[in-house]
Amino acid sequence: MWYTGVLDEHNAVRKAAGLFDVAHMGVFEISGPHATEFLDLVCSNYVRWYEPGESFYSYFFDPDGHVIDDLFLYRRGRICT
Repeated sequence: MWYTGVLDEHNAVRKAAGLFDVAHMGVFEISGPHATEFLDLVCSNYVRWYEPGESFYSYFFDPDGHVIDDLFLYRRGRICT
């Protein structure tokens, strides 16, 4: 199904349901000894609460706490604390 614009698609999903192909979206990896602390600062969920193999939806914040975007995080391994 094609919509006339992003706003029409957004409204249709908000009023009914939607399925999105996110394969085209960017992927980035955060690693290292301060990965947990960094992600806990820039995401709306605490990464340390999740086990390896779990994933979750979160907001991604700028330094002033404004939402930049939403994202899925996939915890692939142990996070050092």
